Amino acid sequence: MIYPSFFRCMTAFLHGRTVDDLPLSPPEWGKLFHLARRQSLSGALFLATEHTPMPDSVRDRLRRDGFLTLSAYEDRRLAVGDIAAEFDKRQIAHLFFKGTVVGAYYPAPAMRSMGDIDMVIRADDRTNADAAMTSLGFTCTSRSSEVWVYERRELLIEMHTIVRRYDVAAQSPVPYDDLWTNARLQQGHTYHLSDEAEIVHAVHHLVAHFSAGGCGLRMVMDVAVLYRRFADTDVWQAATARLEKDGLLLFTRRLLWFIALALEIEVADADQSPLEEPFAAQFAERLLGGTTFGKDERLLLAAKRRDARRTDGERSSSLKARLLPPANVMRSRYEYAAKHPWLLPAAYVHRAFEGVTKNRAVHKRRRAYAEHAEEELQNDIALFDALGL
Repeated sequence: MIYPSFFRCMTAFLHGRTVDDLPLSPPEWGKLFHLARRQSLSGALFLATEHTPMPDSVRDRLRRDGFLTLSAYEDRRLAVGDIAAEFDKRQIAHLFFKGTVVGAYYPAPAMRSMGDIDMVIRADDRTNADAAMTSLGFTCTSRSSEVWVYERRELLIEMHTIVRRYDVAAQSPVPYDDLWTNARLQQGHTYHLSDEAEIVHAVHHLVAHFSAGGCGLRMVMDVAVLYRRFADTDVWQAATARLEKDGLLLFTRRLLWFIALALEIEVADADQSPLEEPFAAQFAERLLGGTTFGKDERLLLAAKRRDARRTDGERSSSLKARLLPPANVMRSRYEYAAKHPWLLPAAYVHRAFEGVTKNRAVHKRRRAYAEHAEEELQNDIALFDALGL
């Protein structure tokens, strides 16, 4: 009962309407609220059920989450403006993408929640960009060669120099080699991805998470609003051609079938490819059974799934790559190895030490889950085959 009710509410949210009545018991209302919160969609649920009869305790929590979602949106909007102005002053090219851009296509952009603001700069501008962020009161809390993370009170900014797409053949994310080629100047030194590239990345980003721990409904809703906005344009056709080249056409069509069925977005028959049972139920559970980014326990299961689908030679190469990653990968993870090549051996020792000591409880939990999930592993393999992944 909870999943259909959740889909009904998210459908109303995407169509800019409200749900008049939901025949749920008080405990079921509690479950619906907690599902929405796990999926980072409690603000959307608040808007969709604003006039729906429900227990006062649930309404109070929804109102609070709705206010917090709106407040966070205003903080992000102001921060994006401040960052753009400061970077323009310093003549730093910067590109905003993902939620900052896609959120504008929602009927109520303020209720499209975001965990962070994603932006891209060129590697050569890193020092100048760091000074700009510091001048705005942000503190850098994490650094790698690919992304630096900045925080200011409740705001989180991920400043990338490399962005990754999902490679179906490698079954893992790999860097884009044409990101700035697909950038379009908005004003000053602010860029967005082209509409085509934003669609393509939305699907790649969803697949990357779906193939690892899983992903929540919010990423699916992003694709839904992009489809509704661009389906009748050459932009969608160009994006589809690129997704076909990337080996993601079948997945995209089955995702659109799910969007049409669950969220009542009008999708052309030519764009759909229905999933048969039990795969449709597995697909829905993978989206709703965890948080915005699925379940942490699935990560080791995902590695086992990839190994099970590889040949002996590919499996051996994969194990070697995990134990001894290529030098360029190590430099991307350990900034000191990128700055000082002679420290690369130390980076390998550092990685081995982290593997043994860091997050031991997390790794133990993942292993315990994977060891007793053989049936789920086989179901996963069958589902991914059905999705073309």
